[in-house]
Amino acid sequence: MTWIDRRLLSARRGRWQWYWGVLGLVAVGGGTIAVAMALSRLAALWPDLNQILSDMSAEEDLMFAPGRWDAYAAFVFFSLPPILATAATIGWVHRWPVRHVLGPGGRFAWSHFAKSATALLLLYAGASVIGYLVEPAHYTLQAVSWTIVPWILLAGVVILPQAFSEDFLFNGYLARVWGGIVPFRLVVPIALSVVFSAAHAFNADLAKDPIPAHVALFGGQFIALLIYVRTGSLGATVGLHWMNNMFLAGFVATAPGYRNEIALFVYRDPVLSAGGSYLYDPVSWGLLAAGLWLTWFVLSWRNSPFY
Repeated sequence: MTWIDRRLLSARRGRWQWYWGVLGLVAVGGGTIAVAMALSRLAALWPDLNQILSDMSAEEDLMFAPGRWDAYAAFVFFSLPPILATAATIGWVHRWPVRHVLGPGGRFAWSHFAKSATALLLLYAGASVIGYLVEPAHYTLQAVSWTIVPWILLAGVVILPQAFSEDFLFNGYLARVWGGIVPFRLVVPIALSVVFSAAHAFNADLAKDPIPAHVALFGGQFIALLIYVRTGSLGATVGLHWMNNMFLAGFVATAPGYRNEIALFVYRDPVLSAGGSYLYDPVSWGLLAAGLWLTWFVLSWRNSPFY
């Protein structure tokens, strides 16, 4: 039957049945909380690190800033609990080798990572250039010194474990477990994309215009899940996730949103800055749909260099 996906069926090994899936959810959730609490106790032993985490809690809108090691350290710190909990659950609950969820041949495919990241970079850069040509007054050159470059590069380093942790959990683990239980091609990607979007409900950048922002987040995650189902490559989806976050952090930040002081440019959205919304703007919805479709096209078209 064409609506049954063979790659999803391949997850039916080890302990894959629905009751193991439920136990896995409990183990991942409980394990993430337990690891986070353990790391917090360790952080309390070092006053500087403890102050870093306190600063991050107090400044929810701060993403990156030169010299703010707390913002960078937090990305790594908060990435560790889901990575460790997911890896333990895969091995201990489901009895799978962790390498099986990484990609073809049991390896994280850096070539796939590079392809998807480059494709998204070109799409985002092209959209930004067109945006600048249409409304140049809304773009500001923020970085005026080369001293900002090391901070941009460091952001790229710490964003990698953050992007990996979410993709490892949602794409590598949850999609694989529940895809094996419910091996229908679209059911699990749609359900997990809804959960992924809901999990980011309190993000500062989504709060400015929640419905369009959550639809965009849902669409991006849905594409990433389809790519993982098609290729089995976590590298491909992490590349998309990493470049999305890296572009907003180091190249063109959008205001209002997270307060970001290392991006080369800032795009000040006139609608959101005025307290408005894109909810009833058909042009913005059309552009969002076109961007999502184009992302899927350049990664799935067999003649594309990013296939």
